[in-house]
Amino acid sequence: MRNSQGEEVYLLRLQMEAMEQLLGVQEETVLKQAKQLEENEERIRLIVDAAYDAYIATDTMGAITDWNRKAETTFGRSRKDAIGLPFSETVIAPVSREAYSQYIDLFSKGEPVCPNRRVELLGLRREGGTFPLEMTTSVMQSGATTTLSFFLRDISEQAAAREELKQHRDRLMVLVETRTASLTAANEQLQADIKERARAEEVIARMAYYDDLTGLPNRNLFGRLLRDAIELTEQGGRPFALLLLNMDRFNIINDTLSHRCGDLLLQQLGQRIKGVLQPSDVLAR
Repeated sequence: MRNSQGEEVYLLRLQMEAMEQLLGVQEETVLKQAKQLEENEERIRLIVDAAYDAYIATDTMGAITDWNRKAETTFGRSRKDAIGLPFSETVIAPVSREAYSQYIDLFSKGEPVCPNRRVELLGLRREGGTFPLEMTTSVMQSGATTTLSFFLRDISEQAAAREELKQHRDRLMVLVETRTASLTAANEQLQADIKERARAEEVIARMAYYDDLTGLPNRNLFGRLLRDAIELTEQGGRPFALLLLNMDRFNIINDTLSHRCGDLLLQQLGQRIKGVLQPSDVLAR
């Protein structure tokens, strides 16, 4: 069929109908894909909202782009209020913001950062209170869009348990150190007592067998040594000699010059006689 200008109108109509059908199919496909994408996003949203940890996503500038229900209860802020806010000022306590800022600076400059890094820092609640927080960070790339994902967990109970354990350990260490010091002191005192007792026993033994004034064997030790010498001689040993010395007019010295002078005379006499004897000889008083 031709129009007034002689063009083929029928062929053009068929082409237009085919184009409309193709566009309809493409539109239906796009709608299905959009619906499927929306369902997938809703499914992911449900999974994220049901997560045990708080989930927060940010862009590369640190602005919050996602905020699940656990984040709402953890930080006391609704998703609607949180979206668009700076992550650091909203979630991180001032004392811990420097570490986060360093992380963001490295990422913004394109320098390598550690994915899935788990750190402990102080979190910030909406009312201003702080609490110990464990944070795990990962980076997700979707086309030209980069997202930082943060999984955060309130570890107040674990931190309190660790602190209690640390205090218990510190108390135990103090107790052990105190007990050790006490035992050490007791042991030192015991050793001192043993040494003192040994010295006392030595003094007692010396008093029992040696003369206090001259330091020479006394009557008790001399009697025992004499018996040993007699027994040895009777068994075929070498004979021995026994010499008794007596100082005449010794009392005159005590009476005229004092007992102190008499004592000094006895000490000098004992040392001089002992100086001319053999090591095997015995001098006693």
